[in-house]
Amino acid sequence: MAYKYNVMINAVITDEDSISAQKSIEQAFKTIGTPYVLKTINLDQVFGYDEKPLEVNLPAQTPEQIIQRLTIEVQKVMDEEAKKLNYDSIFTAITYENDTNPKFAAEAKAFKEWRSQIWTTCYAVLDEVLGGKRDIPTHEELIALLPELVISYD
Repeated sequence: MAYKYNVMINAVITDEDSISAQKSIEQAFKTIGTPYVLKTINLDQVFGYDEKPLEVNLPAQTPEQIIQRLTIEVQKVMDEEAKKLNYDSIFTAITYENDTNPKFAAEAKAFKEWRSQIWTTCYAVLDEVLGGKRDIPTHEELIALLPELVISYD
């Protein structure tokens, strides 16, 4: 039987069943490159279920881990946006620059310009984080900082 419990990772609280929570935790640790060992326990039997989150304390991230995590998140955002228009990735979308099909050419141009804007923003945020001027943004905070893709089909 899967038990429901709350999991807190990097100040993000999710309420999931034990199997999906374990997969989320594993993915979070892999993304930031932190070694981990997970054990599945029935929190009801051990602590008594009281609606309080289980807090996972991670060691401070190295600059390399911060850079890796944020750049992976940003790359995923760009690739997901390209997939919405049936491209495999942003890289594939940009290869249509100067295509004879005006729709593909317009999308490629927009993705290429957007990619530059995205990375400019991402690296500015990273500089602030690594310089101690701001906290590491959550996924949601990072996404909110990124410019939106604008495609003009003139």
